[in-house]
Amino acid sequence: MPDPKPPPKVFPSSLLARTSAPSPAPPPVPLPKPPPKAFISHSKQDAALTKNVELMLQNIGVEPVIMEYSPPAAEAAPPWRRIRDAVTTSDAVLLFKTENAIVTDYTRSWIVYEVGLAAAMNRPLYVFERKGTPIHFPIPYVTDYMLFEQEKIGDFLKVRRVVKEWREGKVPDVAKPSILTTIPATTPTPAESTPPAPTPQGPVGWLAALIVGLALAAVFGEAEALGVWFGLPVLRRHP
Repeated sequence: MPDPKPPPKVFPSSLLARTSAPSPAPPPVPLPKPPPKAFISHSKQDAALTKNVELMLQNIGVEPVIMEYSPPAAEAAPPWRRIRDAVTTSDAVLLFKTENAIVTDYTRSWIVYEVGLAAAMNRPLYVFERKGTPIHFPIPYVTDYMLFEQEKIGDFLKVRRVVKEWREGKVPDVAKPSILTTIPATTPTPAESTPPAPTPQGPVGWLAALIVGLALAAVFGEAEALGVWFGLPVLRRHP
């Protein structure tokens, strides 16, 4: 009678672990890149405009940062600190320059503060001025400047195009006169006709001049003090 067939040999698992090729590690899953943030400098009275801007930013992949004044709680940070933190964590500042934004000293002072923060933190500042009666409120630090009519969808699409260009990294070069055109906002007043005060040269001197200019605006309650101090014209690029 033939011998029974021996059972198949089973190798120990430890030997197989040493001799088998290691399985490749799965490729790392890239984390989604957070959308850029844009701080909206606005007036609370322009609620409809602000809502349209918020929706427009969300549609092009930009996270809007909107702050409204509310009485702070006892443990809450003061408004100036919350605005400073919001501008710091934003990638750009969009200022909607309307009559409501400058109607009181209170709103003007906050605009001056937000513009100063954008300049100090080197954030692009886009100014959109509502067409109509000229708004005598020069902005000394600006990346791009355009006029728009809130009721015209074509003008709002221009605002969208400008913000989308920033979203894609196309920031205008303000040093080129072919891009920005100097347009006098109004007939010069006697204060504007006087020669501007000399400002120190260099980055440190420029920052010192900005601080002095903000102090002048705070003391006199007029943002025109900034324009007189820096001797800067109003810059507009888009018709």
